[in-house]
Amino acid sequence: MSLFGNKDEKAAQQAATKAEVDRLTALPAAELAAELMGAFASEDAKSGGLNDLQFSMWAVKDLKAKTSDTIALREPIREALQALEHAGLVVRTVQRGGGWLNLTREGKTALAENTVRDELATAP
Repeated sequence: MSLFGNKDEKAAQQAATKAEVDRLTALPAAELAAELMGAFASEDAKSGGLNDLQFSMWAVKDLKAKTSDTIALREPIREALQALEHAGLVVRTVQRGGGWLNLTREGKTALAENTVRDELATAP
């Protein structure tokens, strides 16, 4: 292996990241929203709410993605998070320096009972 790593390995990693980003951006907002609810089980969520960037990085957590790899996810993730808000599953807290999302009581129940997709389907 060279000093700067294996080029083929890096290329494969970049291709895998792009494929996952493409898959996520193609999902309807409600489907992406349902997938993003899993982020609330992460260590980041246990220390408080999650911000948009944390959702982006969580979505590609199994890949060696950089923040710049997730730029295409920004708008689809915002739309998905809005769907979660409209369904009453999360609440956004905005403070100086940023905003965070936390599960509501209904969101905690839906996540625990695996009914997130049902809640999203019946949301106004």
